[in-house]
Amino acid sequence: MAEDRCFPLPDTVLAEDANRGDNYYKAQIARLSQKCWNHYEKNRSDPKSRRKSIVKETLYTGSLGPCCYMRWKMATSSLLSGDNDTKLRMLMDALSSANEVVENDSLIRGDNDTGQAQVTLLNGDLVGALTMKIVIGNTAMKMITKEGVDPGDVDPQSLVKGIQDSIDKILQFASKYILSEALPPSECGILSGRAGYLKAIKFIQSELGDS
Repeated sequence: MAEDRCFPLPDTVLAEDANRGDNYYKAQIARLSQKCWNHYEKNRSDPKSRRKSIVKETLYTGSLGPCCYMRWKMATSSLLSGDNDTKLRMLMDALSSANEVVENDSLIRGDNDTGQAQVTLLNGDLVGALTMKIVIGNTAMKMITKEGVDPGDVDPQSLVKGIQDSIDKILQFASKYILSEALPPSECGILSGRAGYLKAIKFIQSELGDS
């Protein structure tokens, strides 16, 4: 395993240092998170690294997990409570990462001539990225419209359009790759079949509600 893929665990906390406080643990989480983001985003922008690894951009084993989901989760957790500018900036970084995966996906570019695709939330590059675009965009809009966070250079109309476009694409995906004969009847699992696609839809519904 390459050395730059090994991230050290935080130091074990001794009994006498157990009460270091939240600031210590926030700093540890931030340090390790930044290392993880740097690793994936450096590899994505480096053509040599991409040619070597051909890394799948998935939630399960690729960049979508740390660069999109983890950023979104941190921005919606108590870890950054009260720091709304940082939360919104983190969401925009996550959204940018998801956009890049969608733009570079072979199904979007039209150079996938196999007629097959990974259809699940965890293992599908496109399904995972579209799902995260919808969820992240919705969270950002809630912060701007309901919590009164200053959007700065974030365009709310662009966020709304991005959410709707992604919803349209993920529904079109189902029509082409799941409801058609492209997916064998036996493919029903969470990692490679219909249940994995339904997990994406359920995740979106749980975040957007009736909207």
